[in-house]
Amino acid sequence: MTARYARAPSEALLALLDERGFLGPLRRRWMVAGLPLDLQLRERDQVHLYCGLTRLVAVERVGEDIKVSASSTYTSQICAQGLFRTWKTTETGFNEALGRYLYGVEVSPQWTRKEGAVQAQWMATRGPWIAVDREVRIGRDSTEARTEALDTAAVHAAFAAVDALAQEDGWKRPSPPAGSNKLDQLGVDRDGRMVLVELKRAHSADLTYAPLQALRYAWEWHEACDEVLPGVQALVAARRDLGLTPLSMPDVLSSMRVAVAWGGQRPSKEVRRRLLLVKGLVDPHLPPGVDEIELWSLPHGKPIRRA
Repeated sequence: MTARYARAPSEALLALLDERGFLGPLRRRWMVAGLPLDLQLRERDQVHLYCGLTRLVAVERVGEDIKVSASSTYTSQICAQGLFRTWKTTETGFNEALGRYLYGVEVSPQWTRKEGAVQAQWMATRGPWIAVDREVRIGRDSTEARTEALDTAAVHAAFAAVDALAQEDGWKRPSPPAGSNKLDQLGVDRDGRMVLVELKRAHSADLTYAPLQALRYAWEWHEACDEVLPGVQALVAARRDLGLTPLSMPDVLSSMRVAVAWGGQRPSKEVRRRLLLVKGLVDPHLPPGVDEIELWSLPHGKPIRRA
């Protein structure tokens, strides 16, 4: 079963993203709807600019040109005039067009509150790890192959144990595994270990079952590590070159941590009780080398480990 992780940019795109390159303006510390924008590198020489859970700009290198696009929700706004088209890299005006758009764009609160705010807060954190990617999916040959990679025997055993507990204790039964999910964030800690992060709102009942989701990604990345690690290392090197992550970030190792994290609010006592019970059932099913699922919160922007 082949696995692919290839989000590092080409040398040509790196040059365009240089501070003085054509796409350099994308690297500015933009704020929209009260959230810092998040620049991410993608396969096929693409760059995406996110605000919470929504993508405001998608840039793709097409030969010697640059194609700039977004959903019609954004391209139809008056402030977007002149930005969303194919640009020659010898042209002028991209910086001004991008600025007019980002200063004027209207974003629905559904993308910037709740889960969107949590995503933005953890992307901007320089704490127990530094996030280097979001909405992460290992490339597979088919949906069936991805489902097989995610839903191992250990995952099914953990789901069965939590299902039995939920029925006995009167909870809603956890949803069965599904193969189309994306890991919320991929981070790297100060020792070079990869950190797989599942994000939830503190007040969401879904937080209870987050360790089950984290377990699926843990097994997928554990089994695919040898194949995807060079791609992760290449992405981190590119982000260091661009100043998107600190120069002090170490090279990425094959060892791994798994975390469930939420924002500044506190879960209710009942959600926390259930979360700890589920974590206790899931931890014994983690891959070799992963000690336990870590629980983290972010009160006042300061990461605190809760378990």
